[in-house]
Amino acid sequence: MAGRDLVIILAVITVVAITFFVINFIGNTAVDAIVKNSPINQSAAATAAFNAGETKIINRMDYIVFGTFMAFVLTLLITSYFIGAQPVFIVFYLVIVVLMVAISPLISNVWETATTTGKLATTITNFPLTNHLLLNLPAYMSIVGLMGLFAMFAKPEGRG
Repeated sequence: MAGRDLVIILAVITVVAITFFVINFIGNTAVDAIVKNSPINQSAAATAAFNAGETKIINRMDYIVFGTFMAFVLTLLITSYFIGAQPVFIVFYLVIVVLMVAISPLISNVWETATTTGKLATTITNFPLTNHLLLNLPAYMSIVGLMGLFAMFAKPEGRG
């Protein structure tokens, strides 16, 4: 059960990070185009409104990605602790952890390539936590996998 949680964490964090990154890029580009367009923007109040909305909403998406990751990690630990598991299944869990750690460098490289090339390179400054998380994804997945392993299989005798 907890092995599937690692797959879900990896997939959801990747999709959420890329989605929010693209939304941030599109939002910033749209606001910049609107602010520079004189027929739409004829006052300082309109410029201030667009810029305030941009910084309050769009640039906070980094925290949502990090919060989602932390929520998934806590969920993995809680569910791993309450699931009854036989020690025989450690092998299967380790195989899933190794697969997720082996897949995560691919996702990390895709993230790095996508965020450092072209017009998207300026958007990465709005995502310091997400950038750190996805660039070091193999280390985080191995740590989370081992924490889940310990939570699932190293319980007191009465909890299994």
